Amino acid sequence: MVNKNIYNPLYFEGESTTCEICCSVQIIKLEIRLGLSYFICGNCNHASQMISKLQIEDLFKSSQEKYFGENSSLNLVAESILDRERTSHRRVVFNRFISEKIKVLEVGPGAGSFLRWMCGKGHNVTAIEDSNFLAKELTLIPRSEIIMGNFEDCKLPHNSFDLFCSFHVIEHALDSRIHLELAFKFVREGGLAFIATPNGNSWQQRLFPRLSPNFDSAHLRVFSQKSLRLLAEDIGWIVINDSTPEYSSAWLRVLSKVLRKLKGEDEETTAGKYQINHSLGSKILLYFYILLSFPFRLLQRQLNGGNENFIVLKRPI
Repeated sequence: MVNKNIYNPLYFEGESTTCEICCSVQIIKLEIRLGLSYFICGNCNHASQMISKLQIEDLFKSSQEKYFGENSSLNLVAESILDRERTSHRRVVFNRFISEKIKVLEVGPGAGSFLRWMCGKGHNVTAIEDSNFLAKELTLIPRSEIIMGNFEDCKLPHNSFDLFCSFHVIEHALDSRIHLELAFKFVREGGLAFIATPNGNSWQQRLFPRLSPNFDSAHLRVFSQKSLRLLAEDIGWIVINDSTPEYSSAWLRVLSKVLRKLKGEDEETTAGKYQINHSLGSKILLYFYILLSFPFRLLQRQLNGGNENFIVLKRPI
């Protein structure tokens, strides 16, 4: 049972706490670097960032601007081979569970790769994007309705969507319980939700926690498979599938953290600096890396150690 009394809002003023998911008191503190620490549950492996009540909203706004604002270097990089790998997996999941034209609500579509694909397939898609810069870019996509604003503040009709998509948004949400509760209300009975978020039990996080791409000031929480299932089921969702995809980018992001530390660079102000460029030589090297690492990444996924949680939920009829 999720501890609803401490779940909202997310903040920690002292050194001792209780897991907001499973109520366990087996809590350890992990300092990633100066100014960034997490409480990690020894029972369900759920991680919650240590942050004061006064800091949390300022952090959310600043991280949105840093990663998704007009001046973010991440917005200047075209979709890469690595990005297409992630989008391809989402298409496979979509086609596995969806066989007809539907109404979709996507929150935080980012650059809109998956949004474009769904619209291109003839689905009726409404997207909510908190970044004003990205929202303006997304309005150029045909057959889509773009709402600029915070998902938790949007007034949408209940029971009106067949599918809810939230890809790497819930870890940024001020209250991830409300995030899933609203999705539950907006989706019709029998409707689905696709949720993707970093995996707190990934091999990257377990072997090299201080180098894990999961720990970032913008990530207020990092869910394990267990903690995400517990939260979703407590709200009323039925879990019909969950997996831990391992994309080629995850270990490369660990490597980029090593490079930043060796060079004494700030990890967040240099976000996007080590994106794979599009020269022919770099593409050839990347294809070799993807090919050679595939057996290892497949094993990592099969042992539930991939660096992404991808869960498919169903609202009961």
